[in-house]
Amino acid sequence: MGKKKRLFHVKELIYFKRQAGTGKALLTDGTTWLIDKTTNEMENELDANLFFKINRNIILSFNIIDSYKTENKKGEVVIKEGFPFDGD
Repeated sequence: MGKKKRLFHVKELIYFKRQAGTGKALLTDGTTWLIDKTTNEMENELDANLFFKINRNIILSFNIIDSYKTENKKGEVVIKEGFPFDGD
């Protein structure tokens, strides 16, 4: 059985997370897709006006960010209510 592939519009991307050598994208329809890219590769491909890299493994859509603040090189991101996000 072959691997299933899907093209999606960047507006559908809620977040990209790289964990244990695997890239995962969560889309607005609730599906999760494996993406064979590093976080840096995704960061270079995504519009910085639409996405925010919160750490070396996670890139979030600004659409799900309620607020964020930085202090002393540490940051805190608050996700809007109702959006799924697994920050592990």
